[in-house]
Amino acid sequence: SILPAKPSGASGIKTLTGHYAAIDGMTVDFNAKKFYTGDTDGIMCEWDLMTAQPIGRLEPPEGNDDLMFVTHGGAISGMATASKAGTVYSVGWDDKCFMTTNGKVEMGPLSLAAQPSSVAAGSELVVITTVNGLQLARGKSLSDLISIPYTAQAACVTKNDKTIFVGGDDCKIHIYSVSDMSVKETGVIEGPLKPIHCLELSHDESKLASSDERDVCIFDLNEGNKPIVGKGRWCFHSTRITCLSWSNDDSIIASAGADDSIYLWSPKKLSRRVHYPFAHRGGITGLSFIPTTDGSHKLISVGMDSVVNQWDVTDHVTEKFG
Repeated sequence: SILPAKPSGASGIKTLTGHYAAIDGMTVDFNAKKFYTGDTDGIMCEWDLMTAQPIGRLEPPEGNDDLMFVTHGGAISGMATASKAGTVYSVGWDDKCFMTTNGKVEMGPLSLAAQPSSVAAGSELVVITTVNGLQLARGKSLSDLISIPYTAQAACVTKNDKTIFVGGDDCKIHIYSVSDMSVKETGVIEGPLKPIHCLELSHDESKLASSDERDVCIFDLNEGNKPIVGKGRWCFHSTRITCLSWSNDDSIIASAGADDSIYLWSPKKLSRRVHYPFAHRGGITGLSFIPTTDGSHKLISVGMDSVVNQWDVTDHVTEKFG
C-alpha cells in the first residue's frame, strides 16, 4: 500500500495499518498488556490487549523504505512470548526466527535448520518445532537440531523452563526434561486418537490440554497424567482444532479451529458447552483470555479473515457453568 504524506503542520495525524493477509500467528505479553499478530505476508502488528485497539505495524529491523512493513520473507507460522523479558519470538517460512522487544524487531534473526511449524516459550526458554525436529533458543543462542522419531506439531513449556511437552503426528504427547540446551524424554501421554495440533498448560500448571482433529482432552499432571477429559467427550469441532486458552482462574478452557467455531468448556461441567459458530471466516488461528479484575471472562481471537475480535463471554459462562 502507498501511505499519503502528512500535510504540512499535521504532526498530530497518525496512520494506523493492520493486516491485509490471513493472520497465522498470535502471542500475548501479559506483563506489558499487549499482543502481537503475524500474517502470511510476513507482517507483524502490535495491539493493546485490554481494548484490542491497534498500536501499529512493527517496522522491520533493516528499515521500511518500501512502506510494506515486511519482517519475515514468507508466511509467519508461529509466535510466542518469553515472559521474563517480554521478548516475542516469531518464526516463518523463511526459516528465520526474529526477536521483538518493546515493540522493536531486533537485527540478526536466528537461522533455523528446517522449516518451523510452531513456537512456544516459558520464562526464557523457547522451543521451535520444525519438520525435521526441535530447536531450543535462549536469547540469541540457538541449539542444534534435535532429532526425534516423529513430526512435532505443537509444544508448550513450563514457567521454570525445565519441562517441555511436545505433540506430534504419532498421536502422543512427549514429555522432555531440559538441561541447558538439550532435552531428555521422561514420559509419554497416550490418549488422543489423532495427531496433536495444540497444547496448553493451565496457569497453575496442574493440567495440560491438548487438541487434535476433533477432540479436546485434559490431563491431570499431578495424578500421573490421568485424563480428566478423555477422547470422545469434547468432540464437537468438525475439523482441526488450532488453538486453546485457559481462563484466568483455570475454570474454563476455550478451543477454536479451522471450522470457524469457538467453544467454551468446563472441567467441572463436562456435559455442557458454549458454541460460537462463524467466529472467523476461513478459520481461527489465535485465541487468548484477557486478564480481568472484576471476575468477567473476555477473549481475543484472530483468524484467516485478517480480523481481530474481542469477546465478552461472561453471561454465557455464568448461564452454562454457574
